Amino acid sequence: MLSSGMSEDRKRSLEVKDSAGEAVKLFLELVYTGTTSREFGHDSALSALDLAHRWQVQCVVTMLELALKEMVSDENFASIAAAAKLKGLHVLSSACRDFGASSSVVQKQLKARKLPGLVLELMGVKDAPAQGAAERDAGPSRKRRAM
Repeated sequence: MLSSGMSEDRKRSLEVKDSAGEAVKLFLELVYTGTTSREFGHDSALSALDLAHRWQVQCVVTMLELALKEMVSDENFASIAAAAKLKGLHVLSSACRDFGASSSVVQKQLKARKLPGLVLELMGVKDAPAQGAAERDAGPSRKRRAM
């Protein structure tokens, strides 16, 4: 057994501080079994998707992308569409575009530009704010250091 001296080795656990427990459980269940019997909503699915995308577990990304495709509604459209655009998820992006095109609520939000810039861009709104514009306007960024 290799030992790196990391606390995960000693504790035999891994802390994921920036994700809800239900999302971590969902992610792990999908990693280990490829399926789940638990009920979960879009928030848990999006959080689990963030983990899968960050850790490059493509099979879980695909499973959650397909699950989220079936969950898109007027209430969660913006958060799911933004995640689809940000992560380059083509199937989910297409489902969001289709949903948004047929939803009167989303169409009203698009016309009023009341959706995040990523979502406006996904929906093909002309003159949508460029991706990352908010970060550029926030001031100078910290320099990255090569390791």
